[in-house]
Amino acid sequence: ILKALDDGYTQGEVSRYLSLSTAMVSKIFRSSV
Repeated sequence: ILKALDDGYTQGEVSRYLSLSTAMVSKIFRSSV
């Protein structure tokens, strides 16, 4: 149970980081263009 909870937490962190980096990249790309 603990491992499943840890995996879910890690997945949430990864998805949040990915969406955050994607937003930053698109923002930088738009401002540079």
